[in-house]
Amino acid sequence: MKTGDILVYSYGYDATYVEFYQVMDTNGKCAILREIANKEVFDLATDLYPDTPHIRKGYIVRRLVAIKDEFIGEPFKKRIIITKYGEHVKIGHHGSINVSDNAYIWDGTPRYFSDGY
Repeated sequence: MKTGDILVYSYGYDATYVEFYQVMDTNGKCAILREIANKEVFDLATDLYPDTPHIRKGYIVRRLVAIKDEFIGEPFKKRIIITKYGEHVKIGHHGSINVSDNAYIWDGTPRYFSDGY
């Protein structure tokens, strides 16, 4: 994890929410993060996105992408956790401490989200 990386955090039960964070600084053990804005993009559901197996091929899917350097939150510090799955930080501000509280380095792929029912 390095300065400038963007992390993605996805959570929810009846809906899928997505947040993006930009790494402002890091010393290898901790990272200073700041939430950044996102924008909605639309595309067709395909087999290329494993995050939407419940949506039929050809249907329009709403996704989010991060907008680098467009900050919407104040900086905060999180410990960097290193596992066999890579580096991540535990966001955990939604009252849960399960695996879905982890924010991972974003690969640039638009992320599926839903508003709920």
